[in-house]
Amino acid sequence: MWVRAESRLAPAIEFAGAARRYWLGVFPCARGEQRHWRSRAEEILDPALRRLACQAQCSKRESLEGAIAFATFAPPAHRAVLTRAITAYQVAFDYIDELSEQPGADPIANGHRLNQALLRALEPQRPHLDYYAHGHRREDTDYLRDLVDTCRTALEALPSFLAIADSVRRVTARIVAYQSLNHGDASGSYDAFTRWARGQTGRGSGLRWWEMGAAAGSPLPVFALMAAAARPSTQAKNAAALESAYFPWIASLSSLLDSLIDRHEDIAEGQRSLIDYYASSAEVASRLQRLATQAVDHTRALSDGSQHMMILAAMASFYRATPQASAPDIRLVTQRVFDAMEGDFSGSTSFVLHARRMVAGVGGRLTGLYGTVRAVARHRQHLLVAVRASDIALRHADTAIRHANSGIGAFADRWLLTASLRAAGGDRDCSRISSLGEVALHPAPVSRPGV
Repeated sequence: MWVRAESRLAPAIEFAGAARRYWLGVFPCARGEQRHWRSRAEEILDPALRRLACQAQCSKRESLEGAIAFATFAPPAHRAVLTRAITAYQVAFDYIDELSEQPGADPIANGHRLNQALLRALEPQRPHLDYYAHGHRREDTDYLRDLVDTCRTALEALPSFLAIADSVRRVTARIVAYQSLNHGDASGSYDAFTRWARGQTGRGSGLRWWEMGAAAGSPLPVFALMAAAARPSTQAKNAAALESAYFPWIASLSSLLDSLIDRHEDIAEGQRSLIDYYASSAEVASRLQRLATQAVDHTRALSDGSQHMMILAAMASFYRATPQASAPDIRLVTQRVFDAMEGDFSGSTSFVLHARRMVAGVGGRLTGLYGTVRAVARHRQHLLVAVRASDIALRHADTAIRHANSGIGAFADRWLLTASLRAAGGDRDCSRISSLGEVALHPAPVSRPGV
């Protein structure tokens, strides 16, 4: 009985340690980086490109919060540099995705050239290309080039970058192909994507062609490999094992769960979804459960499998806790996926995510109360005390920080971060690192050198 309790307690302790590293070491650095790139986006001269760059950062904020969770794996000495690399890559990925969706004479050629920036971000010695060669607009004030340069300079500073270089380029080459073809050609046909995905699906994998295609489009393997580059002991064989675990299993599961959650929105907007290739909700549930089982098996086989299992369990918990998952067809799928991960970190992640959503409901009611009290207080000075009380309660219920792919970013509220930053020291103090932006919630502004 004691052994069973201890086995359940160990993942909870490891999870708590990862959450501490995230909030005290990773998140403040990422917030500084995010503010910098938001400022750079607002400097873009072309109004259409400026709008797309700002829109990508705003609408894909959760993707970044999920991506930087991988930086919790890094040793403290390299955590800030890794956070910087991941942030630049994710911001570039989201921006290019927005650009690729814009209409043009040759969407495939345009998407392929734009996404070459993701490959150049991993190749410190390669010259830049004209990434906008097939687009109508190109006056981005070197925004995309700065993202590429920032990412590759940071990666080059990591101790084991050479060990993961081949694997991460191979993974990114698949992302380039996926992003180039997945939006269709000028006539709206997806035949080129289908042919390419079928060619990627090897015999014996047991995967459907769209499942393999979905795996190619996920950046999760890139972030896992970047995290490995931050550890001095990483060798090429470790990178190959990581690549095999994330591609296709974890990457495919992540992309298809994302498509599942967005399916009703895609239908309303007339957008194609990879989930539509399945014959029924029951088949979706069965196939994604199989992907989840394979992902768990491959993850546990890794030398640092517990860390990656945390990412996998948190990802499943996040999708299971979304409001969209309340629909019967989606709930069936997310429950099957979650069942495949029962144990490990699934209990902790599920509890925290559901608790946060309960707090979100309370926060919404407090927001209404806050507005009412403020309106009355303008006329009645004696209600000032009530306003302050509402302010405090609202800060404690703030749930603006959410998570996309990994889930670790959803496991604490902003008030906890504030208190922790005041109380803790050590690796959270990113203001000591001049190459990074100012620390979120830092008591004094910190200047940032030019990129």
